Amino acid sequence: MSSKLFIDQNITRLGDFVDNHYDDNYDPALAPPFSIIEFSINGACNRRCHFCPRVDENKYPNIYNTLDYSVYENLISELESIDYSGRISYSGFSEPLLTKNLDQYIQLTRNKLPKSNIGIVSNGDPLTGKKGKDKLEKLFIAGLSDIKISLYDGPEQKPYFEK
Repeated sequence: MSSKLFIDQNITRLGDFVDNHYDDNYDPALAPPFSIIEFSINGACNRRCHFCPRVDENKYPNIYNTLDYSVYENLISELESIDYSGRISYSGFSEPLLTKNLDQYIQLTRNKLPKSNIGIVSNGDPLTGKKGKDKLEKLFIAGLSDIKISLYDGPEQKPYFEK
């Protein structure tokens, strides 16, 4: 585990949003269950896109750690206990396909949450070449429902990924 602790700067902003938008009459029992859970499964990305907070390497350095599997297992078990059937998405402030054992996370999720939609949002870079095709196949065998590829370099990428 890294000795560097990373704290997302958006936590305070989101906390303020919640504090300012729920009044004393808010009853969570009357609220609909959440429909999407997004995991930043690791702390790294192979790009520095201008529109992403990760563009500033000083604020968002690449941290090549993966979400602890036992912690993830506990989270998924909690979701299983409420029969969660929404979407689980691996995306956020990271490139999920840089996670070496992503198929294990997906397989656990599929086994415990069989009604859930399991998706990935990726820049697609780790899918190029023969190894990329094998990786993608392994993820779908594990239980992946869909993958969305963001074609940041332009429409000339589209034929490759369609194939």
